[in-house]
Amino acid sequence: MSVIYKIILEGEEHEVKIESKESDYELSLDGVTHRFTPLLKEAPLYSFLIDDSQVLEADITFQKDHCSLNLKNLPYQMEVFDPRRRTISQSDGGGGDGTIAAPMPGKVIDVKVKAGDKIAKGDPAVIIEAMKMQNELLAAIDGVVKELHVKPGDTVEAGAKLVVIAKE
Repeated sequence: MSVIYKIILEGEEHEVKIESKESDYELSLDGVTHRFTPLLKEAPLYSFLIDDSQVLEADITFQKDHCSLNLKNLPYQMEVFDPRRRTISQSDGGGGDGTIAAPMPGKVIDVKVKAGDKIAKGDPAVIIEAMKMQNELLAAIDGVVKELHVKPGDTVEAGAKLVVIAKE
C-alpha cells in the first residue's frame, strides 16, 4: 500500500510517496526514490539503512500536522498534509456524526476515549502505529463518543471504522 503526503519544508511544497515493501519502505520525494530499511525506532530516535548503502539517523518528533526533524545536527521543520487525515477531519457525515477511520493498515496503540465521553473537535481519539510511525487520529467534530470499534492491540485495515462521534 502506498500513501502520498504533501509537505512544506523550508517554505517549499514537496510530494512524498511512501510505499511498504515487505519489511522495507520506498520513499519518493519529488520523483526521486530511495529504499529505507528501519534499523532502530526508539522515538524520537530513528535509524534507517538507505538503499542498502548508508545509515541515516534522525531525531523525529511528530505533533499533529507538524514534524520536527534533526538530520546530521541540522534542524528542519515540516508541515505535513495527509489527504486521508484531511478527509477524516472534514467528515461531518451530513447526519451529524463523525466517523474516525483507519487511514492505513496498522495496530491500535491507544484509545483515548470511551463510549459516552464528550469530545471536542481536534481532540485525540485513537493512536495507531502504521509504517513504524504513530499516528494520532483526531475528532472531526464536537460531540459524544457513541461507538468504539477497537481496543489497544487490535490490528486494523485501511478504512476500518474505529470511533463514531455524534453531535450533541
